[in-house]
Amino acid sequence: MSIGPPQKSKLVTLVTHMRTLRLCAIIVLGIALGYLVSDAAEGKRPPCCEKAAKQGHSCDHKCCIEAAKQGKNCEKCGGKN
Repeated sequence: MSIGPPQKSKLVTLVTHMRTLRLCAIIVLGIALGYLVSDAAEGKRPPCCEKAAKQGHSCDHKCCIEAAKQGKNCEKCGGKN
């Protein structure tokens, strides 16, 4: 006969830990997804356009030139002249 509060079963403790672990995983995945979305929304230029900009001229890829004439981003490499 024990005196005091009843002990939690091991199953209740396991379920509590699993809920905490699941919540942590959801938070981490949400942060990772937010990071990926923010990078895509930032409009980073592809390496071909970055390299050309560092050299002081615009990218000479046909896809980038055509997109620049139309005032759009290049659909092939995602760049902007």
